[in-house]
Amino acid sequence: MLLQHSNIYLRMNKNLKIKNFNIYRVPVGWKDWVFLKISINDEIYGFSDCTDANGSIDGLISVLRKFCSTIVDMNPLETENIRQTLFRTSRQSSGGINSKAISGILNCLIEIKSKLFRLPVYSLYGGPVRKTIDLYWSHCFTTRIRQNHSHGFKVIKNLKDLKDSCGLVNKSGYKTVKTNIILSNNDESLTVVSPGFKYSTSEEDSLNSKEKIDNYIRILNIIKENLNENIEIIIDINMHFPKNILKYLFSSLVNFNPKWIEVDSDNWEVIKNLKNQKFPLASCEKKLSLLEFMPFISSGAIDICIIDVRWTGFEESLRIANFCNLFNIKVGLHNSGSNLSTMMAAHLGASITNLNSVEYDVDESSIRENIFKNTLDIEKGKIVLSDAIGWGVEINEEFIAKYAQ
Repeated sequence: MLLQHSNIYLRMNKNLKIKNFNIYRVPVGWKDWVFLKISINDEIYGFSDCTDANGSIDGLISVLRKFCSTIVDMNPLETENIRQTLFRTSRQSSGGINSKAISGILNCLIEIKSKLFRLPVYSLYGGPVRKTIDLYWSHCFTTRIRQNHSHGFKVIKNLKDLKDSCGLVNKSGYKTVKTNIILSNNDESLTVVSPGFKYSTSEEDSLNSKEKIDNYIRILNIIKENLNENIEIIIDINMHFPKNILKYLFSSLVNFNPKWIEVDSDNWEVIKNLKNQKFPLASCEKKLSLLEFMPFISSGAIDICIIDVRWTGFEESLRIANFCNLFNIKVGLHNSGSNLSTMMAAHLGASITNLNSVEYDVDESSIRENIFKNTLDIEKGKIVLSDAIGWGVEINEEFIAKYAQ
Protein backbone atom coordinates (compact mmCIF):
# COMPACT_ATOMS: atom_id res chain seq x y z
CA MET A 1 0.00 0.00 0.00
CA LEU A 2 2.80 2.43 0.94
CA LEU A 3 4.72 1.61 -2.26
CA GLN A 4 1.59 2.13 -4.32
CA HIS A 5 0.92 5.45 -2.63
CA SER A 6 4.56 6.51 -3.19
CA ASN A 7 4.29 5.69 -6.90
CA ILE A 8 1.20 7.85 -7.13
CA TYR A 9 3.12 10.62 -5.41
CA LEU A 10 6.00 10.30 -7.87
CA ARG A 11 3.63 10.62 -10.83
CA MET A 12 1.85 13.63 -9.37
CA ASN A 13 4.90 15.36 -7.92
CA LYS A 14 5.23 17.97 -10.65
CA ASN A 15 1.56 18.88 -10.34
CA LEU A 16 1.51 19.44 -6.59
CA LYS A 17 0.71 23.02 -5.68
CA ILE A 18 -0.18 24.97 -2.57
CA LYS A 19 -3.77 26.05 -3.10
CA ASN A 20 -4.74 28.08 -0.05
CA PHE A 21 -4.05 28.85 3.59
CA ASN A 22 -5.95 29.73 6.75
CA ILE A 23 -4.77 31.56 9.86
CA TYR A 24 -6.56 31.22 13.19
CA ARG A 25 -6.10 33.30 16.34
CA VAL A 26 -7.75 31.40 19.17
CA PRO A 27 -8.19 33.02 22.62
CA VAL A 28 -7.18 30.50 25.28
CA GLY A 29 -7.67 31.85 28.75
CA TRP A 30 -5.04 34.53 29.34
CA LYS A 31 -3.39 34.38 25.90
CA ASP A 32 -3.98 33.77 22.19
CA TRP A 33 -2.76 30.78 20.20
CA VAL A 34 -2.04 31.10 16.48
CA PHE A 35 -2.56 28.17 14.11
CA LEU A 36 -1.67 28.01 10.43
CA LYS A 37 -3.23 25.62 7.91
CA ILE A 38 -1.78 25.18 4.41
CA SER A 39 -3.70 23.05 1.92
CA ILE A 40 -2.96 21.46 -1.44
CA ASN A 41 -6.55 20.18 -1.74
CA ASP A 42 -9.53 19.46 0.51
CA GLU A 43 -7.97 16.24 1.81
CA ILE A 44 -4.25 17.00 2.11
CA TYR A 45 -3.21 19.86 4.35
CA GLY A 46 -0.77 20.62 7.13
CA PHE A 47 -1.19 22.45 10.43
CA SER A 48 1.34 24.15 12.65
CA ASP A 49 1.22 26.02 15.95
CA CYS A 50 2.82 29.43 15.30
CA THR A 51 2.05 31.00 18.66
CA ASP A 52 4.37 33.81 19.67
CA ALA A 53 5.19 34.67 23.27
CA ASN A 54 5.82 38.14 24.66
CA GLY A 55 5.83 39.43 21.10
CA SER A 56 3.56 40.86 18.46
CA ILE A 57 0.69 38.53 17.56
CA ASP A 58 -0.74 41.11 15.15
CA GLY A 59 2.62 41.49 13.42
CA LEU A 60 3.13 37.73 13.19
CA ILE A 61 -0.27 37.22 11.58
CA SER A 62 0.43 39.98 9.06
CA VAL A 63 3.75 38.38 8.09
CA LEU A 64 2.15 34.92 7.86
CA ARG A 65 -0.51 36.29 5.52
CA LYS A 66 2.09 38.00 3.31
CA PHE A 67 4.43 34.99 3.17
CA CYS A 68 1.65 32.47 2.57
CA SER A 69 0.31 34.58 -0.31
CA THR A 70 3.80 34.46 -1.82
CA ILE A 71 3.98 30.65 -1.88
CA VAL A 72 0.53 29.89 -3.30
CA ASP A 73 0.99 27.73 -6.44
CA MET A 74 4.48 26.63 -5.34
CA ASN A 75 5.25 22.92 -4.90
CA PRO A 76 4.85 22.09 -1.17
CA LEU A 77 7.59 19.45 -1.35
CA GLU A 78 10.20 21.94 -2.53
CA THR A 79 10.71 23.24 0.98
CA GLU A 80 14.22 24.57 0.45
CA ASN A 81 13.02 26.57 -2.54
CA ILE A 82 10.22 27.99 -0.39
CA ARG A 83 12.54 28.65 2.56
CA GLN A 84 15.02 30.58 0.42
CA THR A 85 12.28 32.50 -1.39
CA LEU A 86 10.82 33.75 1.89
CA PHE A 87 14.16 34.33 3.60
CA ARG A 88 15.76 36.27 0.78
CA THR A 89 12.77 38.54 0.18
CA SER A 90 12.85 39.49 3.89
CA ARG A 91 16.60 39.28 4.45
CA GLN A 92 17.06 42.91 5.44
CA SER A 93 14.68 42.27 8.35
CA SER A 94 15.63 38.68 9.10
CA GLY A 95 14.97 37.17 12.52
CA GLY A 96 12.12 37.90 14.88
CA ILE A 97 8.60 37.36 13.63
CA ASN A 98 9.83 36.95 10.05
CA SER A 99 11.81 33.86 11.08
CA LYS A 100 8.93 32.57 13.21
CA ALA A 101 6.52 32.93 10.29
CA ILE A 102 8.84 31.03 7.96
CA SER A 103 9.19 28.27 10.57
CA GLY A 104 5.41 28.05 10.91
CA ILE A 105 5.01 27.65 7.16
CA LEU A 106 7.75 25.02 6.87
CA ASN A 107 6.25 23.05 9.77
CA CYS A 108 2.93 22.93 7.87
CA LEU A 109 4.70 21.65 4.76
CA ILE A 110 6.35 18.88 6.78
CA GLU A 111 2.94 17.57 7.79
CA ILE A 112 1.78 17.75 4.17
CA LYS A 113 4.77 15.64 3.11
CA SER A 114 4.11 13.11 5.87
CA LYS A 115 0.48 12.81 4.76
CA LEU A 116 1.49 12.25 1.14
CA PHE A 117 3.73 9.39 2.27
CA ARG A 118 1.17 8.31 4.90
CA LEU A 119 3.79 8.33 7.67
CA PRO A 120 4.25 9.97 11.07
CA VAL A 121 6.51 13.01 10.86
CA TYR A 122 9.24 11.30 12.89
CA SER A 123 9.49 8.57 10.23
CA LEU A 124 10.58 11.16 7.66
CA TYR A 125 13.62 11.96 9.81
CA GLY A 126 14.94 8.56 10.86
CA GLY A 127 12.70 8.08 13.88
CA PRO A 128 11.45 6.92 16.13
CA VAL A 129 14.49 6.43 18.34
CA ARG A 130 11.98 6.47 21.22
CA LYS A 131 8.20 6.58 21.44
CA THR A 132 7.89 7.41 25.13
CA ILE A 133 9.15 10.88 26.01
CA ASP A 134 9.72 12.49 29.40
CA LEU A 135 7.76 15.67 30.05
CA TYR A 136 8.37 18.20 32.78
CA TRP A 137 5.60 20.23 34.41
CA SER A 138 6.27 23.78 33.25
CA HIS A 139 5.22 26.99 35.01
CA CYS A 140 4.53 24.78 38.00
CA PHE A 141 2.96 26.86 40.80
CA THR A 142 3.43 30.12 38.85
CA THR A 143 0.40 29.68 36.57
CA ARG A 144 -1.79 28.93 39.60
CA ILE A 145 -0.54 32.09 41.31
CA ARG A 146 -1.10 34.30 38.26
CA GLN A 147 -4.54 33.06 37.17
CA ASN A 148 -8.00 32.62 38.67
CA HIS A 149 -10.39 29.74 39.35
CA SER A 150 -12.24 30.11 36.03
CA HIS A 151 -9.64 28.02 34.20
CA GLY A 152 -10.47 24.77 35.98
CA PHE A 153 -7.58 24.44 38.45
CA LYS A 154 -7.16 25.51 42.07
CA VAL A 155 -5.30 28.78 42.36
CA ILE A 156 -2.46 29.46 44.81
CA LYS A 157 -2.97 32.52 46.98
CA ASN A 158 -0.58 32.00 49.87
CA LEU A 159 2.11 29.79 51.36
CA LYS A 160 -0.40 27.23 52.62
CA ASP A 161 -1.84 26.87 49.10
CA LEU A 162 1.70 26.51 47.75
CA LYS A 163 2.43 23.63 50.12
CA ASP A 164 -0.89 21.98 49.26
CA SER A 165 -0.08 22.30 45.57
CA CYS A 166 3.21 20.48 46.17
CA GLY A 167 1.10 17.58 47.40
CA LEU A 168 -0.80 17.53 44.10
CA VAL A 169 2.48 17.44 42.19
CA ASN A 170 3.69 14.55 44.35
CA LYS A 171 0.67 12.50 43.28
CA SER A 172 0.88 13.46 39.59
CA GLY A 173 3.68 11.12 38.52
CA TYR A 174 5.78 13.96 37.09
CA LYS A 175 9.44 13.61 38.03
CA THR A 176 10.52 17.14 37.07
CA VAL A 177 8.89 20.55 37.53
CA LYS A 178 9.97 23.96 36.30
CA THR A 179 9.10 27.08 38.25
CA ASN A 180 9.77 30.79 37.95
CA ILE A 181 10.38 33.78 40.21
CA ILE A 182 7.92 33.69 43.11
CA LEU A 183 8.07 36.18 45.98
CA SER A 184 6.14 36.24 49.25
CA ASN A 185 4.53 39.41 50.56
CA ASN A 186 4.15 40.54 54.18
CA ASP A 187 0.73 38.87 54.42
CA GLU A 188 2.15 35.60 52.97
CA SER A 189 0.36 36.14 49.68
CA LEU A 190 2.49 35.29 46.64
CA THR A 191 3.53 37.21 43.55
CA VAL A 192 5.18 36.11 40.30
CA VAL A 193 7.57 38.69 38.83
CA SER A 194 9.01 38.81 35.31
CA PRO A 195 10.49 42.25 34.56
CA GLY A 196 12.36 40.89 31.55
CA PHE A 197 9.03 40.65 29.71
CA LYS A 198 7.07 43.55 31.19
CA TYR A 199 9.10 46.61 32.06
CA SER A 200 8.56 48.29 35.38
CA THR A 201 11.30 50.46 36.86
CA SER A 202 10.07 49.93 40.41
CA GLU A 203 9.86 46.15 40.02
CA GLU A 204 13.25 45.88 38.36
CA ASP A 205 14.87 48.11 40.98
CA SER A 206 13.30 46.16 43.81
CA LEU A 207 14.78 42.90 42.51
CA ASN A 208 18.27 44.40 42.56
CA SER A 209 18.68 43.53 46.23
CA LYS A 210 19.86 40.57 48.28
CA GLU A 211 16.72 40.89 50.43
CA LYS A 212 14.46 40.07 47.47
CA ILE A 213 16.66 37.22 46.33
CA ASP A 214 16.69 35.77 49.84
CA ASN A 215 12.89 35.99 49.71
CA TYR A 216 12.90 34.04 46.43
CA ILE A 217 15.33 31.43 47.78
CA ARG A 218 13.05 30.95 50.78
CA ILE A 219 10.17 30.11 48.42
CA LEU A 220 12.35 27.70 46.44
CA ASN A 221 13.32 25.92 49.65
CA ILE A 222 9.68 25.66 50.74
CA ILE A 223 8.89 24.03 47.39
CA LYS A 224 11.80 21.62 47.69
CA GLU A 225 10.89 20.67 51.26
CA ASN A 226 7.30 19.86 50.29
CA LEU A 227 8.02 17.93 47.09
CA ASN A 228 9.00 14.28 47.13
CA GLU A 229 12.76 13.77 47.15
CA ASN A 230 12.69 12.09 43.72
CA ILE A 231 11.14 15.15 42.02
CA GLU A 232 13.73 17.42 40.40
CA ILE A 233 13.32 21.19 40.11
CA ILE A 234 14.23 23.38 37.14
CA ILE A 235 14.66 27.06 38.00
CA ASP A 236 13.74 29.39 35.14
CA ILE A 237 15.29 32.85 35.52
CA ASN A 238 14.98 33.73 31.83
CA MET A 239 16.10 37.36 31.28
CA HIS A 240 14.85 38.79 34.57
CA PHE A 241 17.98 39.41 36.69
CA PRO A 242 21.16 41.45 36.13
CA LYS A 243 24.50 39.68 36.32
CA ASN A 244 25.40 40.74 39.88
CA ILE A 245 22.13 39.35 41.25
CA LEU A 246 22.52 36.17 39.22
CA LYS A 247 25.93 35.59 40.76
CA TYR A 248 24.53 36.06 44.27
CA LEU A 249 21.59 33.75 43.48
CA PHE A 250 23.88 31.05 42.08
CA SER A 251 26.18 31.19 45.10
CA SER A 252 23.14 30.82 47.37
CA LEU A 253 21.90 27.73 45.48
CA VAL A 254 25.10 25.69 45.72
CA ASN A 255 23.41 23.08 47.92
CA PHE A 256 19.97 23.27 46.29
CA ASN A 257 20.94 20.86 43.47
CA PRO A 258 18.48 21.95 40.75
CA LYS A 259 18.10 19.81 37.64
CA TRP A 260 19.24 22.90 35.77
CA ILE A 261 18.97 26.68 35.93
CA GLU A 262 17.65 28.38 32.82
CA VAL A 263 19.01 31.82 31.96
CA ASP A 264 18.72 33.68 28.67
CA SER A 265 20.81 36.44 27.16
CA ASP A 266 21.52 37.80 23.70
CA ASN A 267 25.23 37.60 24.55
CA TRP A 268 26.73 34.11 24.90
CA GLU A 269 29.65 35.50 26.92
CA VAL A 270 27.24 36.48 29.71
CA ILE A 271 26.07 32.87 29.98
CA LYS A 272 29.64 31.59 29.72
CA ASN A 273 30.74 33.81 32.60
CA LEU A 274 27.90 32.55 34.78
CA LYS A 275 28.93 28.93 34.33
CA ASN A 276 28.88 27.08 37.62
CA GLN A 277 30.13 23.54 37.98
CA LYS A 278 27.67 22.88 40.83
CA PHE A 279 24.65 22.63 38.52
CA PRO A 280 23.85 22.54 34.79
CA LEU A 281 23.08 25.76 32.94
CA ALA A 282 20.47 25.90 30.15
CA SER A 283 19.74 28.63 27.62
CA CYS A 284 18.74 29.60 24.06
CA GLU A 285 14.93 29.23 24.00
CA LYS A 286 14.58 32.51 22.05
CA LYS A 287 17.22 31.71 19.43
CA LEU A 288 15.90 31.05 15.93
CA SER A 289 18.71 29.62 13.80
CA LEU A 290 21.78 27.42 14.06
CA LEU A 291 23.92 30.51 13.48
CA GLU A 292 22.49 32.08 16.66
CA PHE A 293 22.89 28.88 18.68
CA MET A 294 26.45 28.08 17.61
CA PRO A 295 28.49 30.30 19.98
CA PHE A 296 26.47 29.18 23.00
CA ILE A 297 27.12 25.54 22.09
CA SER A 298 30.69 25.61 20.78
CA SER A 299 32.01 27.88 23.56
CA GLY A 300 30.85 25.48 26.27
CA ALA A 301 28.58 28.18 27.75
CA ILE A 302 25.62 25.82 28.17
CA ASP A 303 25.02 22.29 29.43
CA ILE A 304 21.45 22.00 28.13
CA CYS A 305 20.33 23.57 24.84
CA ILE A 306 16.72 24.80 24.81
CA ILE A 307 14.98 24.76 21.40
CA ASP A 308 11.44 25.75 20.42
CA VAL A 309 10.22 23.81 17.36
CA ARG A 310 7.44 26.33 16.65
CA TRP A 311 9.81 29.27 16.39
CA THR A 312 12.95 27.62 15.02
CA GLY A 313 11.24 25.17 12.65
CA PHE A 314 11.43 21.39 12.79
CA GLU A 315 14.26 20.90 10.31
CA GLU A 316 16.39 23.75 11.71
CA SER A 317 15.76 22.38 15.22
CA LEU A 318 16.98 18.99 14.02
CA ARG A 319 20.17 20.57 12.67
CA ILE A 320 20.73 22.36 15.98
CA ALA A 321 20.16 19.18 17.99
CA ASN A 322 22.65 17.29 15.81
CA PHE A 323 25.17 20.11 16.23
CA CYS A 324 24.68 19.83 20.01
CA ASN A 325 25.51 16.15 19.74
CA LEU A 326 29.00 17.03 18.51
CA PHE A 327 29.59 18.70 21.89
CA ASN A 328 27.87 16.03 24.00
CA ILE A 329 25.05 18.45 24.89
CA LYS A 330 21.51 17.35 25.65
CA VAL A 331 18.48 19.17 24.27
CA GLY A 332 15.42 20.39 26.16
CA LEU A 333 12.40 21.36 24.07
CA HIS A 334 10.64 24.61 24.93
CA ASN A 335 6.90 24.20 24.55
CA SER A 336 4.52 26.68 26.16
CA GLY A 337 1.72 25.98 23.72
CA SER A 338 -1.08 23.79 22.50
CA ASN A 339 -1.39 20.04 22.04
CA LEU A 340 -0.16 20.57 18.48
CA SER A 341 2.92 22.38 19.77
CA THR A 342 3.50 19.52 22.21
CA MET A 343 3.33 16.92 19.46
CA MET A 344 5.59 18.92 17.15
CA ALA A 345 8.16 18.90 19.95
CA ALA A 346 7.54 15.21 20.67
CA HIS A 347 8.18 14.24 17.04
CA LEU A 348 11.53 16.04 17.19
CA GLY A 349 12.24 14.24 20.45
CA ALA A 350 11.53 10.95 18.68
CA SER A 351 14.01 11.85 15.92
CA ILE A 352 17.11 12.78 17.98
CA THR A 353 19.29 10.76 20.31
CA ASN A 354 20.28 13.59 22.66
CA LEU A 355 16.88 14.56 24.06
CA ASN A 356 16.61 15.41 27.74
CA SER A 357 12.89 16.18 28.03
CA VAL A 358 9.97 18.23 26.67
CA GLU A 359 8.28 21.09 28.45
CA TYR A 360 4.52 20.78 29.09
CA ASP A 361 2.00 23.12 30.71
CA VAL A 362 -0.15 20.88 32.89
CA ASP A 363 -2.06 23.92 34.15
CA GLU A 364 -3.84 25.27 31.11
CA SER A 365 -7.21 26.76 30.29
CA SER A 366 -9.93 24.14 29.78
CA ILE A 367 -10.48 25.69 26.33
CA ARG A 368 -7.42 23.72 25.18
CA GLU A 369 -9.42 20.51 25.02
CA ASN A 370 -12.07 22.10 22.75
CA ILE A 371 -9.51 22.85 20.06
CA PHE A 372 -8.58 19.20 19.46
CA LYS A 373 -10.62 16.13 18.64
CA ASN A 374 -8.11 13.71 20.14
CA THR A 375 -6.28 13.85 23.45
CA LEU A 376 -2.59 13.43 24.17
CA ASP A 377 -1.51 10.07 25.57
CA ILE A 378 0.13 11.33 28.78
CA GLU A 379 0.55 9.29 31.91
CA LYS A 380 2.79 9.91 34.91
CA GLY A 381 4.83 12.60 33.22
CA LYS A 382 5.44 10.75 29.96
CA ILE A 383 3.89 11.18 26.53
CA VAL A 384 3.50 8.17 24.25
CA LEU A 385 3.66 8.67 20.49
CA SER A 386 1.41 6.69 18.20
CA ASP A 387 1.85 5.65 14.56
CA ALA A 388 -0.67 8.27 13.43
CA ILE A 389 0.09 10.07 10.17
CA GLY A 390 1.42 13.63 10.40
CA TRP A 391 1.78 15.27 13.80
CA GLY A 392 -0.79 12.88 15.25
CA VAL A 393 -3.12 15.71 16.30
CA GLU A 394 -6.60 16.32 14.88
CA ILE A 395 -7.76 19.92 15.16
CA ASN A 396 -11.44 20.68 15.64
CA GLU A 397 -11.86 23.01 12.68
CA GLU A 398 -15.52 23.63 13.47
CA PHE A 399 -14.48 25.10 16.82
CA ILE A 400 -11.64 27.29 15.54
CA ALA A 401 -13.47 28.47 12.38
CA LYS A 402 -14.90 31.50 14.19
CA TYR A 403 -11.36 32.65 14.95
CA ALA A 404 -10.21 32.81 11.30
CA GLN A 405 -8.16 35.88 10.46
